[in-house]
Amino acid sequence: SMRSGTKNCYVDVQRAVESADPNTNAPVYTWPAWKSCFANATVKKGRDIEIDGQAVARSYVRFDFDYFDIVGITERDRIVYDGVTYAITGLLPDLATKDWFQVDAEATAVGTERT
Repeated sequence: SMRSGTKNCYVDVQRAVESADPNTNAPVYTWPAWKSCFANATVKKGRDIEIDGQAVARSYVRFDFDYFDIVGITERDRIVYDGVTYAITGLLPDLATKDWFQVDAEATAVGTERT
């Protein structure tokens, strides 16, 4: 693809697998890697938000993938890049030529997903 020379990172795309807690039958989620592949990461902007009274830095990253490396990704998946977990906020596939697939993502604050 025309972008294959611009990759600057290797990421894991994780997809939730739901199981049931054996004692309570409550849903339990694990996040195994669905795909691991190269991407080009571009930091878009950043801001601080408050979570439980504590300022947490959040950053927005656009990942460019080769289309066929990542086709099938959904907004329920997540991306782990350099130890940081990103929630997917937008998917922009190049449907015309199937050359690239842009994924907008936002870093999630550590600890906010567990209760």
